[in-house]
Amino acid sequence: SEPCRRYFFGILTGVFLLPIIILSENRTGGFSKHMGSTPLKNNRRKVMDEQQKNPLGTEPIGTLLARFAIPSIIAMLVSSLYNIVDQIFIGQGVGLLGNAATNIAFPVSIICTAISLLCGIGGAANFNLSMGRKQREKAVKFAGGAIGMMLTLGVVLCILAEIFLEPMVRAFGATDQILEY
Repeated sequence: SEPCRRYFFGILTGVFLLPIIILSENRTGGFSKHMGSTPLKNNRRKVMDEQQKNPLGTEPIGTLLARFAIPSIIAMLVSSLYNIVDQIFIGQGVGLLGNAATNIAFPVSIICTAISLLCGIGGAANFNLSMGRKQREKAVKFAGGAIGMMLTLGVVLCILAEIFLEPMVRAFGATDQILEY
């Protein structure tokens, strides 16, 4: 089904990107070697560099919102635009019942998204906190646990969706005409 395909595409993207991020992190000192910096002897200079690298404690809230929230807002707008264009094409190609069928299936898609965000954001937050504490082994365990949990919950969700698909979509408001789609 379409929600399962979207869910597993998201998982595959995460599965391929997370090892790249982990492998690009140098075992001897983080990303700094890749950026051309050298070890600093002066503690004062080191503190200044850390403040420049981490703007969360020093920059104004407005600047931080513009820097971090606007890309998220743009991503949500693009996702919404995708759904709108999808509905236009389905309406033109299939008709009114096709639009009704996709609207009935939308909660299943939202459930898939919620599960993937639960695992992805939780795993990423714990991964980043562990990396910040210089606990690389723990960070790798968090990343692996998040991927494993995402895969397990995805398989469970797909099995449940296949078993209970008709009662589930009827609970979402599907009629006999819509069930054909």
